[in-house]
Amino acid sequence: MHVREFSFRVPWGLGAFILVTAAVLIVWYIYEPNHRSVLVYIAAVGTAVGALFSVLIAMAVRSEQTVALRELRGTIESQVQAQQGQVTALTGLKEALVAQGNAQEKRAAERGELICLNEAFRLIRAWNDPAFFPMQTTFWTCLKELDGKLPHQQVPIIVDNDDYRRAVNQTLNFFEMMALAINRKVVDEETLKLFFRGVVTRCWAKLEAYARSRRTDTGTPGLFVQIEHICHNWR
Repeated sequence: MHVREFSFRVPWGLGAFILVTAAVLIVWYIYEPNHRSVLVYIAAVGTAVGALFSVLIAMAVRSEQTVALRELRGTIESQVQAQQGQVTALTGLKEALVAQGNAQEKRAAERGELICLNEAFRLIRAWNDPAFFPMQTTFWTCLKELDGKLPHQQVPIIVDNDDYRRAVNQTLNFFEMMALAINRKVVDEETLKLFFRGVVTRCWAKLEAYARSRRTDTGTPGLFVQIEHICHNWR
């Protein structure tokens, strides 16, 4: 910000005239006693003129100061307006960045949902894979044989039949993997629940005793806990 400087210069001719006149009057006052009254009068007039001249100078300086203050005020107001414009621009930029961030988060969420849906349908396709049908046939035959049996009677039926045991283990492993994906929130649970809820809850009701026996026999307390958790939530 530029600050205006004030200066007042007396022309050199006028300054020289004043000095010479003052010197002449002083000499005259010293060597002409008879004219001292006139000289006093002249000095008084000169003093009055000097005072008037000083007032005029003060008024001129005051006028210059007023103009400078107005210019300074205008400069300050311009700077304030410029700063307000910058604040407005920064506010707009902030809002734009926030909106962009929200849009990116929304797109990321949508992509995440789409990925979860794709993974859910991939599991459904795997369950319906024709290569899985022979095992499923054996599995459903085993479950039918478990109907009406008590838990302690169900376990030997599975353990003593290699085909039943293999089919049950493969199915439980498949459901355990699916339940783990659900609990880790990497697949869409609602889609899988709509398709698998009846199958999974029915299987767990028939195979819970066998699953618990496997935990004991293998010394693995966490075996099939994912599917157990899902079945508890889906009931």
